Amino acid sequence: MRKGFFVSLVLIGALLLSVPVLSFSAEKTVSELGFSEGMSQGDFANLLIKVTNAEGMLPASATLNDVFKFWEDIGVVPPGGWNIDGTISRDDLIAILGLKAEEAKDLTFDDLMKKMLAKLNAILNAKDVPAQGDSVSPLGPSF
Repeated sequence: MRKGFFVSLVLIGALLLSVPVLSFSAEKTVSELGFSEGMSQGDFANLLIKVTNAEGMLPASATLNDVFKFWEDIGVVPPGGWNIDGTISRDDLIAILGLKAEEAKDLTFDDLMKKMLAKLNAILNAKDVPAQGDSVSPLGPSF
């Protein structure tokens, strides 16, 4: 009896850890979450992991290169690739999201980050697998 109970607990725990859930509340702003235009790409990539609760999808002692590879595998890559010395800009978010300049002209960095977090939540929870369209990123236009 105890062995079956233990196995059940382990399976439930594994299931809960395997489903990332977006941890930010609707009341928190992008800046309150720690995102800002001009932040380093390394800090940005790590913060995306934290905010999307994707830590369980990385090796136990993940390096920054592991984090970059994780995002690359999902298709989240700034133009020119991840760069430890690079920074994140509004234009990077537009490219990652696969938006055209006209579509993004009235969107702020915060607006774009909210879109990105919503798309990442959908992708990581496998509720919405967007079509790739004209973008090389799965965050690009959905059909």
